[in-house]
Amino acid sequence: TLGAPDDWNDHAALYRMGFARFTQKTILTSGKISSVTVAGEECHDVELYVQEGFDFFTADSDNIEVRLNGPQLVYAPVKAGEQYGTACVRIGGKTLFETPVYYRDGVAAPEKPPTLFEKLFGKTR
Repeated sequence: TLGAPDDWNDHAALYRMGFARFTQKTILTSGKISSVTVAGEECHDVELYVQEGFDFFTADSDNIEVRLNGPQLVYAPVKAGEQYGTACVRIGGKTLFETPVYYRDGVAAPEKPPTLFEKLFGKTR
């Protein structure tokens, strides 16, 4: 449109047309994203969260996918604030955004059961 007789109005029309076809959507919000089972002496469901959200201008026809990358089952110990994995926003197979995912709460390691020797003779320490 540069050098066109009415280039300013051409630019404005293209701008309006572009924004009419796309809307800004919140794809990922900061805060709780999911939970995971942490196995220890007992199983605990621990909330997972992200610190950063993601907004994107997209068409209704876009195939938006949010993937949580991390293990299905986690073994204790885990610490609150420790990284679990990542959350990934993809459109058409291309990654647009990736952010760390963290554990909301910690789970202590299970206590080690006494060995047979310790059961028979007691602790020697």
